Amino acid sequence: MFRTTALALFALAALAVAPASAQPPVTPDEMAKIPRLTLKDYKPLQAKNAVLTIDVRDQHAYDEGHVPGAMNVSIVDIEIMANKVLKDKRPVVAYCACPDEHSSLVVAAKLARVGVKDIKVLVGGWKAWTGSGGKVEATPPQ
Repeated sequence: MFRTTALALFALAALAVAPASAQPPVTPDEMAKIPRLTLKDYKPLQAKNAVLTIDVRDQHAYDEGHVPGAMNVSIVDIEIMANKVLKDKRPVVAYCACPDEHSSLVVAAKLARVGVKDIKVLVGGWKAWTGSGGKVEATPPQ
């Protein structure tokens, strides 16, 4: 009995200190509203620096290699990075390395919630970029 009560109190305490700004999970409907951008349409925009590219993979994967000029905005850091994305007035293109662009759709939907108006997801993501011979930039060791 004591153990069950202690666990329940611990769970309530954890909920009480959870950040108030934490957003509810993204719904499939929200993800379905995010437009997708083909690699063919993305490449000229990226070459002209006409879009803000965000890489939603984890920091280690990003550091190993990313689309030149891409900003790392992982799912974990989305609320922290949202202001940086909002300050950039260019259209936003998100990419990830998972099947069906799932992670990039989640990040894009969360950014849309906080006011990013022109956001799309790159079809095929990281694998499409590297598979087409797209240039890769690594983060220099610190």
